[in-house]
Amino acid sequence: MRSNSEAEIVMQDSLRVEAGLHVVGNITCDGNVKSPFWVAGNINGSGQVLVNKGLHIMSSTKVPGDSAIDVFFPAHPDGDRYTVSISSTEFHTLYRNQTSTSFRLHARSSKNVGGYACSGLFSIMIML
Repeated sequence: MRSNSEAEIVMQDSLRVEAGLHVVGNITCDGNVKSPFWVAGNINGSGQVLVNKGLHIMSSTKVPGDSAIDVFFPAHPDGDRYTVSISSTEFHTLYRNQTSTSFRLHARSSKNVGGYACSGLFSIMIML
C-alpha cells in the first residue's frame, strides 16, 4: 500500500476486509451484495430452462399444442406487479396471465401467428 497523494491510497495486492465495509461516496454496502434479479435465465422453444441466474431458480413447461411456455418461480414480494424484461430471437414475444409465481410466454412468427421462425430462445429477467 502506498499513498499517491493526501486523497489517494493505492493497493497493489488483494484486500481482505473481515468486518463491515462502508465506502463514503456513491457506493455503500452494509451486508451482502444481492443479485438485482428475482429470477433470470434462458429458455428454449421446447420449454427447457438452459440457464438460471438470480436469487431463485425458474422452471418452465411447454403448453401442449401451442407455442406458449408457462414460466414458474417462487412468489414475488411485489405479487403480480413485478417488473419483467423479455428478449427473444423471435419476431414478436409477449407474456400474459401474470401471477405472483408465474406467467405465460408467447412467441409469434413473422406472419404474426403462434410459432417460431427462428431458434426460439428467450431471455427472461424479473427484477427484485
